[in-house]
This record gives sequence, C-alpha cells and structure tokens, in this order.
Amino acid sequence: MEVSNETKDLADYAYFVAALRRCREQKISLKTAVELTVEECIEQDILRDFLLKNRNEVMRVLLTEYDMKKHIRLERRDAFEEGEEKGREDGILIGEARGVLIGHTEGEYVKLISLIRKKLVKSIPPEDCAELLEEDVKLVTEIYRLMKEYPGKDDEAIYRMYTASIK
Repeated sequence: MEVSNETKDLADYAYFVAALRRCREQKISLKTAVELTVEECIEQDILRDFLLKNRNEVMRVLLTEYDMKKHIRLERRDAFEEGEEKGREDGILIGEARGVLIGHTEGEYVKLISLIRKKLVKSIPPEDCAELLEEDVKLVTEIYRLMKEYPGKDDEAIYRMYTASIK
C-alpha cells in the first residue's frame, strides 16, 4: 500500500508542475499562476490535503525559488555582458597600442630608408653607409638593392618591399 501512495504522490506532484507550466505559458504573473495551480489541484484532489495545510508555504517557496533562479540567470547574463564589454574595450586598447607601436616602428624604418637613400645618392658604399648609420650591413645592402632595382619607388614603398622580402 505504501508504494501506491508514493506513486500517487509523485504523479500528483508531476501534475502540479505541469499545471503550473501551463499557467505560465499563458503569460500571466507567477503569483497568479501559482494561485490558480493550487486552486486547480485542490479542486481536482491533487495534493489536496498537503496544499490545504501548507498553501502559504508552497506559495512562498515557489515564488522565492523562481525569483532566485531568475535573479541568478540575470546576474549571469549581466556578468557575461560586462565581461564581453570589458573584453572589447581591452581589445580596442591593445589594438590601438599595437597600431601605435607598428606606426612608430614603420616611421623609424621609413626615416632610416630616407637616410640610406641620401647615402646612396652620394654614392657611399653600403658598408660605409651601415657604419655611418650604425646599422646592419645586410639591411643597408638589401635597401640599396631595392632602391636600385625600383628607382621610382618612394621610401614607404621600399619599406613595404623590404618587409615583404624578409618574411
């Protein structure tokens, strides 16, 4: 006999939960949905004695638990959005810093290429140019080669060709 009571209790509980979900699907407030579900179950003799005895407690627990779940879900969503925004901001800052660094580096190379061009125009050999500018002979030799091979290219174009040749 005890097994059938437990089975009925489980079936009644399942009915209660399903009835509450049906009410919620009608887009009514949680409080109204719980009240209607409790009334329906009492009328249908589903958990009747329990609901009559513990009606207020059932209401409080369901409303509190639901609000807690909703609160946790909203907190998680907000935290995720905040993290996402922070990540975007950090990404922008890192991108800007990299851009500045790359721009600065490119500017230094273009300036160096300009100085190398002046030495080339004066027919200073690449080894002497490298010594005067305190730069690597291989770098100066490659810049000389590119300038001679592409005489119409400006310093920025030579820089792009140089960086492409060393990759």
